[in-house]
Amino acid sequence: MTEAEWLACPSSRDAFRFIKGKVSDRKLRLIAVACCRATWSLLNEVSRRAVDIAELYADGCVSQDLLRATRAEFRATDADRTVEIIRGVRYRPDFGGAAADDEADWAATVAVGQSADKATWSKLRATGRDFSSTEFGDVLDAEMLARRQLCQDVLGPFPFRPVYFDPAWRTSTAVSLATQMYESRDFGAMVILADALQDAGCDNTDVLDHCRGPGPHARGCWVVDLVLGKE
Repeated sequence: MTEAEWLACPSSRDAFRFIKGKVSDRKLRLIAVACCRATWSLLNEVSRRAVDIAELYADGCVSQDLLRATRAEFRATDADRTVEIIRGVRYRPDFGGAAADDEADWAATVAVGQSADKATWSKLRATGRDFSSTEFGDVLDAEMLARRQLCQDVLGPFPFRPVYFDPAWRTSTAVSLATQMYESRDFGAMVILADALQDAGCDNTDVLDHCRGPGPHARGCWVVDLVLGKE
């Protein structure tokens, strides 16, 4: 599977099975977290806590025992058990607990698919009118594209080809900018990071173009991770 084929893969399950072992569990879990945060307003408090704990676990800040306890708390609520049947499709009213699943690839698979589905239904329901299956499909395609862009931001080219990053580019300015964005989840300084890396001698077009591109960006962004030495 090529990079282009992976991004266009219609099955999230097949896509994440393909890259399992090629990227870290941390990356996969942060994809799940990013997808859940992209639909934050659709999550209840139990689900949001699961996302927060999953994010901390991805960075080694909490134990697996706490991750499992958080997942169990989520499963004990109606959020994990109850589904809505809409046009023959099953929708979970809440899906953020997926980020706390033991298996990182499954967490990513569920979070990508269900966040896109739920966001689609939420947007169309907000119109207050009936909608066709074609309209639903169009909105879902747009939501899935947004999820693929988050995946691309976190993974970068690494599952498919190596990217050279000279440690000399990791200047105090670049590290400071990357740290601030990582901790705040505000990636408005990506263009400034590109300038700092270029000033340090970076001439890698993959790195610079990603920083200067339209985004979106999330915690786990592959360039920010390179600057911070994260995998």
